Amino acid sequence: MRNKKKDYLAQTKLYHNKKYKQKGLNFQRKHPNEDIIRFESKFLKRKSLVLDIGCGTGRNLLYLIKKKHIVHGIDFSIEALDLLKKILKKEKIKKYQCKLFLD
Repeated sequence: MRNKKKDYLAQTKLYHNKKYKQKGLNFQRKHPNEDIIRFESKFLKRKSLVLDIGCGTGRNLLYLIKKKHIVHGIDFSIEALDLLKKILKKEKIKKYQCKLFLD
């Protein structure tokens, strides 16, 4: 059972890296998830610390940063994180506002 799970995760990682490389930002939706918007407005105080698991190219992460939260993003796709780093640089988001991790 453990090997099947490991194989699935490896295949998923390869798939996402391939798609991000092929399609770039067009592989993922551009706007934040509606549930994230509702959750943020109802439960988060200003400058909350948030972990975005599976952040991809940062659609939810960027929304939360713009709402003045400190966000850490984690994703297993190096291609997605490379795209996100370019966006963060373009948006002039300071390093202390966001930290990225690769699985």
